Amino acid sequence: MFNYLKLLLIAYTLLTHTTAIFAVELSDENNKLPSQLAFLLDDNLANNTEAIETTAEEISLKKMGLTHGVTLNGDTLQSGISFTLPYDFIATHAEMQLVLSIDSAENIEKDNLQVTLNDQSLGAIPLSQIGKDEAIFTFKIANTVLSSKNNLNFQIISNDDIINNEWTCQRPDLKNVTLKISPSSIMAMQGILMNTRKSLMDFPRPFLDPLKINKNELAFVYSASPNPDILAASAIVASIFGIKSEEKENHFHVYLDQIPEKHAVLFTTTNEMIAGLSFAHSDGPHLKIIDNPINQKYKILVVSGRNAEELRQAAYQLFTEDLPDGDSDHLHVPAYRSKNRLAYDAPNWLPLKKSIPFSQIMKTNDALQSRLFLLEEKNITFQVPPDTFMLTGNKIPVQINYSFDKKNWVDMNNSILTIALNYQFLKNISAHKNSVITAITDFFGHNQKNSTMLYLDNSGLIGENKLSFYFNIKTDENIACDIINNASFVNQILTNSTIDLSDASHFGELPNTHWFLNGLFPYTKYADLSDTVLLLNRQPEKEDIVLMLQLMEKSGRITGFPVSHLTILSDTQKSHSKLKNSNIIVIAKIKDIPAVTSLMKGTSYHYSNGNLNIISPSLFKKVKLLLLGEWKNQFEIVSDFLSNTHQWRGILSFQSPWSSNKVVTILTATNTEQLNKLYNDIKKSERQPLDAGDILLFSDADSIKNLSINPSFLSGELPPHRLVLWFFSQHLFLLMVILFSSLLFISFYLYNKFKQHESKRLTKVKREYES
Repeated sequence: MFNYLKLLLIAYTLLTHTTAIFAVELSDENNKLPSQLAFLLDDNLANNTEAIETTAEEISLKKMGLTHGVTLNGDTLQSGISFTLPYDFIATHAEMQLVLSIDSAENIEKDNLQVTLNDQSLGAIPLSQIGKDEAIFTFKIANTVLSSKNNLNFQIISNDDIINNEWTCQRPDLKNVTLKISPSSIMAMQGILMNTRKSLMDFPRPFLDPLKINKNELAFVYSASPNPDILAASAIVASIFGIKSEEKENHFHVYLDQIPEKHAVLFTTTNEMIAGLSFAHSDGPHLKIIDNPINQKYKILVVSGRNAEELRQAAYQLFTEDLPDGDSDHLHVPAYRSKNRLAYDAPNWLPLKKSIPFSQIMKTNDALQSRLFLLEEKNITFQVPPDTFMLTGNKIPVQINYSFDKKNWVDMNNSILTIALNYQFLKNISAHKNSVITAITDFFGHNQKNSTMLYLDNSGLIGENKLSFYFNIKTDENIACDIINNASFVNQILTNSTIDLSDASHFGELPNTHWFLNGLFPYTKYADLSDTVLLLNRQPEKEDIVLMLQLMEKSGRITGFPVSHLTILSDTQKSHSKLKNSNIIVIAKIKDIPAVTSLMKGTSYHYSNGNLNIISPSLFKKVKLLLLGEWKNQFEIVSDFLSNTHQWRGILSFQSPWSSNKVVTILTATNTEQLNKLYNDIKKSERQPLDAGDILLFSDADSIKNLSINPSFLSGELPPHRLVLWFFSQHLFLLMVILFSSLLFISFYLYNKFKQHESKRLTKVKREYES
């Protein structure tokens, strides 16, 4: 007995005094990774460190998906996350920097935070070393532990558990302890970017890596003066990257007559030189991957063709599955022409006028299955067309069919299913049901299959929507800890759950900048943008092209289909017939507005002396706005902003001067610096609860301004009775004026009728009296 106690004392002493070897609080001077590699893969590499090019990756818990970090307590003693690394990245030096805090210092002297990566322990931090204020602790990570797919786990474990190589999964004595791991905690790595093979089969790698958590940096290369045909092909490829990147962020870099030292996509045509080199094939549409002439470790995807049609064919081929297998690095693209898409047939959009089962939305059948009893978020993402309309008060019914796995060790009274939409709480559902059917199913040991209804407001469903489910399963006391690793325990949302859009219609007012922010609507009404013309300068600058690529990448992400029939023009005069029948997007700084002033005919905008001004409305228009309930003078607000703000950017949208059912949207800014910020403004504003408007204004010193100063028109179809109801629900003041006027008219009419009737009656009485 004495020897056993002595062994425990020695182990405890070693544990508490050597933890600093594994986890130490960082000071300011060692807060950064060393510039040189701490160690290399083998001795041969170590002898040639100067010849090896290194790269760095830094991933925070927030980027991994833990937006609120990790919270551990007596009820939740362990949690974790899976993350991936770029497939061509080999880490040679890595460390985990955890930002920790704890809100209780009682009963924690014998407990530790143990961190494991891919089932390999990185070390343990005594909870007694963690204070109420956030502090940084670091773990060294051996390069052999990391892989392309990784599992990171955090666990509160006692000294006795470490000694006995076991884990006590229920700790009532820690019920008042809350350990917080900040989402700013990072995994910092240095390593080697490996040389990749030249294979079209690997596309979109290495240009876009689906395993990379950080945003992808995409390089697009053009000649010194790219023409609209070249730009249209690059727009198609940008939209394909948007489709393939799913939720990950992309950032574009444009190079004119310059080859960057990185992976890049190059667009060229016959007899064209870029950086003094010729890349195009002379025999038609072609795709090929070559070594970057600056650094052969990087690759260049060359998209080439002899004319506009061939360039489109080569670009669109990257979306198809007809890319060569194996190590083939080139493809002569066969001639074909893809058909135009129909309205509202975007692959990513749910169709209206029907009920859609979850099975048609889920990527895999087990996507909504929650295993074990840890609090695990399960999501289903979906999009509806931005002009999805339902009358005020009507909701979209969503039937959620779910199943709790009823084991005898589950505390059904305290286990719940939490449902949220876009991280906004909707409903809590208890696992316990008091009914005769429940008693019968309990007797036979069957899982409980239940159903609940949600009613969603369609106005909150613009853009990509995430319906989240959390199975928070509580267990009975004294449960065996090996239950945690029992993969047969499954709670799930069933695939026959439905979203019912049977009563929804396509309807709304255009222009609508809120729809543009969230869904690039009405341009994405046709997923291939066959109904859209994009206008650029004759000599577009890098910033103009980058903004164009960002918009097209967003279009692909929204619709799930490339912009294969987008038309890009640089002259508003020669192609008037195309402009007349299309929705138009313009990218132009304020100094370039004179080239497109013909589009602004009949609007409230006026360009003079290098400035954009607002035309004051006439008295008739003011009265009309007053009757429609527009009490605030929005013209004056916009005019004051444009006059008094010297640095700004914005989105101007209005009815096309050539077609009553088409829209023109101008993305503009006072200078290049402001134009660079415009797309970030669009991303930040996507989820803001904005009203419909036709002008969005941004500045560094002011909040977003969403206003209406131009006439709108109706888009879509509604039955006449619903159209009347909608109109008066939007213009209550006008309804009151009409009702009051009608009442007044009826009153005068009835007064005259009664007066005539009374006059006749008195006349008749008078005659009878006289006779």
